[in-house]
Amino acid sequence: EVGASTWTIAVNNTITANVREAYRFTKTIHFPTVGQYEIRVTKTSSDSTSSMVMDRLTWNSVVTHAVDASGNYKSPVAEDTADDILLMALKIEASEQLTGTVSNLSVVETRWVNDYDVTTDSWVLRETHNPCSMYVDVLTNTVLNQNPIEFTDSYFNMGALKAFHAWCAGDNDDSIEYTCNGVLSSETTLEQELQRIVSTGRAEFSVMDGKYTVIQDIPQDTPVQMFTSRNMLKDSFTAVRSFEKIPNKIIIEFVNADIGYKLDERVVQDETATEVIEHSLVLDYIDNADQAYALGKYMLNSFQIQVYVYTFKASIDSLLVTKGDRILVQHDSALLGQCSGRVQSIVESGGLITQLLVDETCTMESGKEYGITVRNGSTMETYKVDTLVGDNIVLVLDESVVSGNIDIGDLFSFGEYTKTVEDCIVENISYDSDMNATITAFMYSDDVYTL
Repeated sequence: EVGASTWTIAVNNTITANVREAYRFTKTIHFPTVGQYEIRVTKTSSDSTSSMVMDRLTWNSVVTHAVDASGNYKSPVAEDTADDILLMALKIEASEQLTGTVSNLSVVETRWVNDYDVTTDSWVLRETHNPCSMYVDVLTNTVLNQNPIEFTDSYFNMGALKAFHAWCAGDNDDSIEYTCNGVLSSETTLEQELQRIVSTGRAEFSVMDGKYTVIQDIPQDTPVQMFTSRNMLKDSFTAVRSFEKIPNKIIIEFVNADIGYKLDERVVQDETATEVIEHSLVLDYIDNADQAYALGKYMLNSFQIQVYVYTFKASIDSLLVTKGDRILVQHDSALLGQCSGRVQSIVESGGLITQLLVDETCTMESGKEYGITVRNGSTMETYKVDTLVGDNIVLVLDESVVSGNIDIGDLFSFGEYTKTVEDCIVENISYDSDMNATITAFMYSDDVYTL
C-alpha cells in the first residue's frame, strides 16, 4: 500500500511452459482493503544459460477494477447513463501479429425503446427497428433530448402513432417492413433527426393540436373537402406546371446490411422512356434493399405523376383539411371542371332525386357526357347528368340518387363526366395576417403508391 514501509507478497508462482513462441499469462490480485497500491514484479530465479530456455519476463499491462467499500465490483459507467451505453468485452487469442490494438471492429446494436405491442395494445420496452418507436424515443429520451416530452396522450397522437407503427411493421399494401437502422455520427438538430427517422416510413413529423404526430403519404379512400371557385378567396387560385425534365431513373444509395453494412445502390427506372434523366437519392437509416427500392419507386412515381401544383386561399373558418389530406379542387381558369355553384332546389319522385336547380349556368355540347360532383356534409359524390345541349340551370340526373344525398345549398362542381374536379393531396397549409389559409396541393393518384 502506498505509504507502507514494507512490501507484501500477493502472488508467488512458478511459471513453466513447453512452447516455441512467447507464453502469456494473467494473474489477479485481490487487495485486502480499498486504497492506493504500488505493484512490482520480481523474477527470483537466475537467468538460464541454456539456448533451449527462454526466461525473459516482460510486464505487458495492468488493469484495475473499481470496488465499493465492501469490495464488490463497481460499474465504470454512471447509473444515470448506463442504460444508454453499450458495453462490450472481447476475448482474443493472442498471436505474434497482435500489437494490442484492434484496428477494424464493428458491432450491430439494437436499442431498447418503447415499442407498440398490438396484442396487449400497450407500449413495452424492448428491442425494435420500427421508425415509429425511434421517433417516440428521440422525443422522450432524457439523454438524447434536452427537453424530453412525457409519453402520454396529452403530448402524442396515440392513434396516429399506432397506425404508423402497424404500417411500418408490414400492414401495408405491399407487405414491406419499413425499418430505421443507422448510426448518428454528425451534428444535427432535433427537427432534422425526427424528419430523417420518419422518412424511412414515408412520413413527415408534425405537431397538430399541440400533439406530436406523423403525416404519411399513403393511399386514402375518400377526400376530406371540396374546394371550388365558390369557396376559394377571389383571384387566389394559381396552377403551375413544371417544365423541367422529369427524372425517369432513380439511383438509390444506402448502406446494405446483407453485404456487411457497405455502401450499395439500387436503380429504379421507367423502361419506356426514350431519354434517360437520372436523379440520385441518398437514403439515411435504410439498410435493406427491398425498402430502398420501394422508397425509390415511390419517388419515381411522384416525380412523373405530381407535375401540377395548385395554390389557393380559403377562409380558415371553413377549413376542414390538414396537411396530407386528400381533397377535390375545381376552378375554370385551369380547366378543372367547367363551373361551380350551389343547389337552389330539388325535384324528387318516389324517394329519388331526379332534377336539380342550380345557381350557375352549365353549358353542354352534343356528343359529350357530363356530370356533377356534390358536397353533401362531409360526403362528396359524382353523378352523371343527361346531356341537354345549350345553357342549363336545371340538371336532370341520369342515375338514381336517394333522397337526402343532395340537399339545398350543397356545393357542386359541373363538367365533363369524370372531369368535374381534380383529385389532389394537400402538401402544405400556411396562414396570413388575416388568418386566411393558403393551401398548396399536388395531383392525387393511387398510381403513386403502386410499388
